[in-house]
Amino acid sequence: MAVAMREVQEALLAYLAAYPDELQDLEIAVRALLDGVDITPRSHFQGHVTCSVAAINPSGLMLEVHHRFLNLWLPPGGHLDPCDGSLLDAGLRELCEETGIRPADTSPAAAGPVEVLLGDVPARPSRDEPAHWHLDFAFAVHVDAAQTLRPDISEINGIRWTPVHAIKAGERLSGRLAALLGYSDPGVTVDGSAGAGGL
Repeated sequence: MAVAMREVQEALLAYLAAYPDELQDLEIAVRALLDGVDITPRSHFQGHVTCSVAAINPSGLMLEVHHRFLNLWLPPGGHLDPCDGSLLDAGLRELCEETGIRPADTSPAAAGPVEVLLGDVPARPSRDEPAHWHLDFAFAVHVDAAQTLRPDISEINGIRWTPVHAIKAGERLSGRLAALLGYSDPGVTVDGSAGAGGL
């Protein structure tokens, strides 16, 4: 069952109720929703929904993947698929496809997205995709046990566990994850050590 626009609307409204100061940053997507535009399919080329997952291991490190096309370190994520039952399901499917971590080996760290980000994506002529925007719903999950990572080298160049304070995805996500994990100092992991990432 595909993700319904109703879920997108409800998730975005709940997020903006918690973080009203971000309305201006998300204005393009909010206008599309108010106009009744379905932004769930990838074929909506002005912009569409994506989902990502900030996967946190027992040491308090977050998983990042190096995206081939964007050349950026990001949480695993991607476009919605017709098989996804929810926004979170979409993020967990992408996590599994890109890193090998199964949804069954995760548990939610928060009730809803920890960040909703509107980002510009450059044109991709090889796929006949014009420049567009992504409305990304980022969810935080705990990885329940040590995992053997299996990166999908067709989509990513590398994979690493990174201290929350050092993640490349942005200060806002870093701060929210640190607060979620109860860090008084976001540079310190849950075991009290200064965390270190690695491929």
